[in-house]
Amino acid sequence: MKTTLFNHSAAAASSTRLFPTATRRCRVLYSTAAALLLFVTVHCPLSTVHCSASDAVWMRVTAYCPCEVCCGPRACGITATGKRAVGAIAAVDPRRVRLGMMVLVPGAGWLAAEDTGRDIVGNRVDVLLPTHEAARRWGVRWLPVRVATRAAVAAAKREEERGKREEAAFNELIAAGRRLAAGTYRRADGTLMLAGSEAE
Repeated sequence: MKTTLFNHSAAAASSTRLFPTATRRCRVLYSTAAALLLFVTVHCPLSTVHCSASDAVWMRVTAYCPCEVCCGPRACGITATGKRAVGAIAAVDPRRVRLGMMVLVPGAGWLAAEDTGRDIVGNRVDVLLPTHEAARRWGVRWLPVRVATRAAVAAAKREEERGKREEAAFNELIAAGRRLAAGTYRRADGTLMLAGSEAE
């Protein structure tokens, strides 16, 4: 992999051409800002989140809770895969969505397909909610649902976090450049000066 190095001499020459009347300190600060901007642009491009998820399929999305009303008199708070019925879980038809996969439901986020149900057949997803009242309020919705592996979802989340960090660093660099620009002024003779500094 070819490594791109910053040419300080070229940056200095560029700053001299752009600001021929600027003081030496202003040109040094310009060269430093240019080096930082080049480093961020080359080595830290803003990330785009990619997730190897299937195309969205419109499904009938309902909701349930671990109570006997939703799960029957034998409700024990355990999913079809043997996990506790707590958290981001959905019941699916294993003939359509393999157990262990992740489903993206608008309004509920990424859910683990860990449960099944007698009435969950075909293009149907049942979202686990903490209370029966919350499940009742959810009602019946037709929503575009996506399916992906756990690894793809985890990678997408890591990429999203990385993108947020890079964007924050880039914004901080822009803010630093604006603060630098705000700290300079042009004297009557046309030279650029830093506020509070003397010409060198």
